[in-house]
Amino acid sequence: PNQQLEMWTDDVTFTALVASLGTAGVFGMLGLDPRSRKVLRHGVEVTVSACTPRDGGVHVVLASGRRFKLPADSTPATVGRWRNVYSPNGQGLACGWGKEVFVEEKTSSLTVAAPEVSAEPPELRVGDGAWVNDDVEWITEEEEAEPDPSVAEMKEQVEQWMDLVRSKKRERQEGQLDYILKILGPQPPATKPWSFAMWVAALINPLPALG
Repeated sequence: PNQQLEMWTDDVTFTALVASLGTAGVFGMLGLDPRSRKVLRHGVEVTVSACTPRDGGVHVVLASGRRFKLPADSTPATVGRWRNVYSPNGQGLACGWGKEVFVEEKTSSLTVAAPEVSAEPPELRVGDGAWVNDDVEWITEEEEAEPDPSVAEMKEQVEQWMDLVRSKKRERQEGQLDYILKILGPQPPATKPWSFAMWVAALINPLPALG
């Protein structure tokens, strides 16, 4: 929440989505589990703050806001990818598209099963058909509680971290950290530990990243 991403892309699907929404339009953004390649169930509401055609693509500024989660009866799709297919003797056969199937064993470890691979992505969708409308459950704002003592300790660590970023010249350009702080807004108080944790996570993982 409260992060801002400025980017350019000529991706057909995303360009069509932004064109249909326009400036001030909103959509839901979900993350991707890098291990299971599955779409996560929690996400954020994103507002298109600015949108300008440029160099055959679109330049956008995206601002994240409210958090949400998918209902329990909603099943995120498994994500596939292009990869080389190999024969039993190890020789490469072709480059194909396949869903990645993961199996959870009794050891709770994840192992990859051999994917079914085709020449074209199954049900490949671009443009207006590449995104879906789905009901979401909004995550309510955190209520005030007794001050969490761990927050006070972490506040000192955050100050030390920011001092190190500046002194070690880890900003991509001068003033980057100040800009990030401006975008994130005021630091949540110790009476809202969850909000404080989310604020810190956004601070140390900014978009774009620090140098």
